Amino acid sequence: MKPAVRPAGSRAGSPRPLARVLASSAIALAALFSLLAPTLQARAAEQSASIGIVKTVRGEAWVIAAGLPTAASPGARLAQGSIVRTGAAGAIGMTLKDGTILALGPESELLLDEFQFAPASGALSLTIALVRGTLEFVSGTIARLRPEAVRIQTPSATLGVRGTRFLVKVEQ
Repeated sequence: MKPAVRPAGSRAGSPRPLARVLASSAIALAALFSLLAPTLQARAAEQSASIGIVKTVRGEAWVIAAGLPTAASPGARLAQGSIVRTGAAGAIGMTLKDGTILALGPESELLLDEFQFAPASGALSLTIALVRGTLEFVSGTIARLRPEAVRIQTPSATLGVRGTRFLVKVEQ
């Protein structure tokens, strides 16, 4: 007696035509995508809302975004409105999307108040507020294209950027 020949992809006793296999695979993929879509959208929004990244951290340093403090680590994204703080022996280095470099020393607090970097449409603005501590500032593209659009605020003064590199210290 000759053995029965089954089509590829079928199991003994229940043949599964290729169309049904493809349809069930498409349904499974659609379900998986619907589960992953919110996570992927959140990541895309986070990356587009990012104004820069943490490059270096020494000692204790935190990034406070939406009221939630997170220990700073290299590669962490920075958002407009974030507060960056360092501890007694802490230091942190950051780079913004336009190439501006910010470095905070010990016992410092900085508010990343406003950042717009869309040179094609002319939207250029950078406002940061040093609440306390030390800040080293190295200007990026915004300061080169429109120096008047860059402001560093302190409790006693507002600095306009005309140079490319400087240090600011706010005593407590």
